[in-house]
Amino acid sequence: WVRRFGADREIVGRSIALGSVQYTIVGVVGAGVDTEQFDVRPDVWVPFQYDVYRVDSGGLSVVTGRLKSGVSLEVANEQVGAADAGNAEYRAGLTGQAPPRQSATSEVRPLIDVMVGGMRQTINVLFLAVGLLLLIACANVANLLVARGANRHHELAIRTALGAGRMRLLRQLLAEALVLSTAGGAPGLLLGAYVIRSALRVFPATNPMLLGTNPAAIPRIGTDASAVAVDGQVLLFTLAVSVGTTLLFGLLPAFTSLGKNVTHALKRASSSLGTGFRRSRVRAMIVAGEVALAVTLLVGAALLVQTFRAYRGVETGFDPNGVITMRTAVSGTPYDTGEGIQTLTRDGLERVRALPGVVSAGMACCVPLEQVWQLPFVIQSRSEVDLQRSGNLAFHGFGGWTVVSPGYFESLDLPVLRGRGLTDRDTQGAPGEVVINQTMARRFWPEGDPLTDRLAIGQGMSSEYDADPIRQIVGIVADARTQGLTCEPRPEMYVPVSQVPSDVITLSVRLLPIAWFARTRMAPRAVGPPGAVTESMSSALEEVSGLAIAGVRSMSDIVAGSTGRTRFDMWLMTLFGGSALLLSVVGVYGLTAHSV
Repeated sequence: WVRRFGADREIVGRSIALGSVQYTIVGVVGAGVDTEQFDVRPDVWVPFQYDVYRVDSGGLSVVTGRLKSGVSLEVANEQVGAADAGNAEYRAGLTGQAPPRQSATSEVRPLIDVMVGGMRQTINVLFLAVGLLLLIACANVANLLVARGANRHHELAIRTALGAGRMRLLRQLLAEALVLSTAGGAPGLLLGAYVIRSALRVFPATNPMLLGTNPAAIPRIGTDASAVAVDGQVLLFTLAVSVGTTLLFGLLPAFTSLGKNVTHALKRASSSLGTGFRRSRVRAMIVAGEVALAVTLLVGAALLVQTFRAYRGVETGFDPNGVITMRTAVSGTPYDTGEGIQTLTRDGLERVRALPGVVSAGMACCVPLEQVWQLPFVIQSRSEVDLQRSGNLAFHGFGGWTVVSPGYFESLDLPVLRGRGLTDRDTQGAPGEVVINQTMARRFWPEGDPLTDRLAIGQGMSSEYDADPIRQIVGIVADARTQGLTCEPRPEMYVPVSQVPSDVITLSVRLLPIAWFARTRMAPRAVGPPGAVTESMSSALEEVSGLAIAGVRSMSDIVAGSTGRTRFDMWLMTLFGGSALLLSVVGVYGLTAHSV
């Protein structure tokens, strides 16, 4: 409303086009609306309509509801499963077609599990680290206050002998402890609020192109950690920890001294060599505990550093350096058909390849390390006896399925090991062709030659995939880690975009925008800065398609983002470990200085 329409107060009732569909603006959502259930804040809200004739959602949806009292998750899942079957039959009755062989299934899960997602383990580890650091700080406070209190036994005995009452002494010690706790707790609270905001700002941004729950995202932190604030719970916790620690150990000398005979306390204070030795031994045990906890945190930090270094050393299989990626949403446009996407791909790549600084360019349905499709396949030379079955599906295996254009392998520097890659000759009229990766060749043809075999891909998934031709394997490319740096390469199939059935193209682009790739010249041969090539590429694609370009990123950023959570955990644990070491050094110094 502000960015696109200048906060126009007459906006209600106007129409905007989303793709080829006109929508009427009926309202403006306030900035304070909580949208943390989404990967990114939506710019536009449209009504969700579960209509058999509409597939705007791509078949994926999330429903948030509240279970009735006494209904368990098991019962709810049974009821939802029955509803799924009923919906499939109902849709089939409306369209006059047979129910789909692979109908959608739903799952009921607790909302907290969905929101926290894969961060639960990290949160628990960080909470443990904070707890250990807090124990070290408490041990330091205890050691210093107990040592100080031991030296004040004589003072307290003299005050008592001069007529000071117990309550007056308690009030004095209480005031001293409160001053100490406030002097430490208040700056710590302010510093903690600043540090956590700064730390969350460096956390990798949520990637809107990751379908489903993003395991690398921290839930409910908001844009630039704007949703993280010091609230009443944090204030009470900080107050309880700082005041409780200082009161416990600050008033301990009073409780141990005020109840004793004054004369005995004075005599004991004047000859306290033996008791001083025992107190030093107790304080030494506390410091030893501090050092043990600090070593625990440092070991954990060292392990995370080693893990991060191992991730950095993982070979992705492709060269991300100098590769730019960007996306175009074509759903609801003339380009969301097989013929339309071929025209857009041909014209767009022709313009991009002509740009100064661009070495090669390609297009694909997916970006490695962000999202990947997979489909079942049947090897034509194998017997039907070897087929695996799941419901209505019969297959020899599952593999990644990526729709690519000529130039895709060159853009990612993904070498062709045998046969050939995809070229402009792989047109719609040519026989169906597919390129597989090395893992698939080794697993399914350990002794044979895959280049003499053919594949039927996606058969039985839906009527759209049934129209896909039987494809001849024409090449084998090197393995690439497409699912994540921690995942071993899986079988992969690359099919030319010009040979994909039009209905399959329509299904694919409704779920995700298409991705463009361009390999640019690296310095010192670069014609201009990377930003100049990016702007030229975006402008060229916008002129060709008339559509907006979004999601501009480098492949190096995408690879770095895949390890962002590990890097974040490593820095936090390093910070905790360093703080623990510093506190332990302070404790050792305090004990040594007091002993001397």
